[in-house]
Amino acid sequence: MIGHYLSYPLGGGTLNVRYEHGNINGVDLDGGGSVDSDENIDGLESLTVGYDYPIWTGVTSRVEFRTDDWDGKTGGSNESFAINLVYNF
Repeated sequence: MIGHYLSYPLGGGTLNVRYEHGNINGVDLDGGGSVDSDENIDGLESLTVGYDYPIWTGVTSRVEFRTDDWDGKTGGSNESFAINLVYNF
């Protein structure tokens, strides 16, 4: 996997972009305990865009959207949207 990361200060918070691409080989995707060569994740591309904003001292809000696309036996795509509060101590 190769990842590219970009963070940019924007409006008192931080805009974060992460792009990853590559292959994941040698994984047990079906949980059967064995690794099949046809269970590789090839052509994986993942893009994540998020925005972090400090609310209080030690508390940050995070809004994030992620999309994944891949080829292989279990090829497909996945999208997610998350809202988080992160407490730093």
